[in-house]
Amino acid sequence: MSTKTTGIDVWNVSEKLGPEIRKKELEFREQCLSSKHISQPVGKIRTFEERWHEQPHRFFVFSWNGKNYVGSKTISDLVVKDGSPGLFCSKIEEHMVLGELASFRTSSKGVRVDARCVSLEERKEVFLGLLQDRNLEIVFPFNQLLGDNSIEIDTPAEGWFINEERARILGLGEKHLRQISLDLVQRLKGERPVIFDPACSTGEFLNTLQTGVTGSQVIGQDISPEMVEYARRVLPVVHLGDAIQSPVEDKSCDFVFFRFLNSEVVSYARSFELLDSCLRKLSSCGHAVLFGHTPIHISKIDLENRGLEVLSCNQRLGSEAAIVPYYIARWGNGAWAVANEKV
Repeated sequence: MSTKTTGIDVWNVSEKLGPEIRKKELEFREQCLSSKHISQPVGKIRTFEERWHEQPHRFFVFSWNGKNYVGSKTISDLVVKDGSPGLFCSKIEEHMVLGELASFRTSSKGVRVDARCVSLEERKEVFLGLLQDRNLEIVFPFNQLLGDNSIEIDTPAEGWFINEERARILGLGEKHLRQISLDLVQRLKGERPVIFDPACSTGEFLNTLQTGVTGSQVIGQDISPEMVEYARRVLPVVHLGDAIQSPVEDKSCDFVFFRFLNSEVVSYARSFELLDSCLRKLSSCGHAVLFGHTPIHISKIDLENRGLEVLSCNQRLGSEAAIVPYYIARWGNGAWAVANEKV
């Protein structure tokens, strides 16, 4: 699979999705919610296909009780009700579980996933397991690839364009993620926590934390001059530039929030460069937190291979019957010293 990138603003791609695509996605969501979908004969194989330039990033897999299951994102209420561009959001709900994973195949054209139908009772039990177990990892194995050369979407060097409407949509999309993150920092904060967001966007995320956590010191950074100017309205410190060359002092942060190591934001290969660079900012007892509006490139294995202990792979959205991929990690015994010897 190609690792070349487009260097284009994903919003420009998302905004061009026509009404026929949204209509198709609405119909698919209704099928997933319908009794017809959940009353398929147990054991029947259903096949789902997506071309690389369409929505292969909709599929996710996870393991529960010794079995592998597969699901598919459906069109988000943020799109239907709030006018967000694109199709999906970070939430995963019960109706998205397609069944037990039978097989998957890839070709030059795209992705094929085969799901073995399960009973309504099993699907409910499986999803209840997800709601209750923070250690279950949800993996999105496929990226969207565009054009004849099959290249990934990547943020351009100048970052994203921003205006009031885009800022509103970005804020809506992460409302539940801000609350989860605020709860986390309030629970683990210690005294005067230093919180770094290497891709701070409009600054709304960090502003929520500095407002909700007394004594906190928040530091933002973004590659987009427009975003930096926007974020400086609400944040005391915002650096301009690529996070790989961040001026933030190494080993100085109690929390580093990674909200950008995601498909449609940076390329798969580049996400690891950014991860390694920003982990240098983490103190010996600090926490790295990874999440986002789109699928996360980084997995539990990737974090563990860097000496981090993964405390959580997902989080439940309050009382909602929904979860989001959300990694919380800290340095394992001795790993911080080993990692920082390389710096």
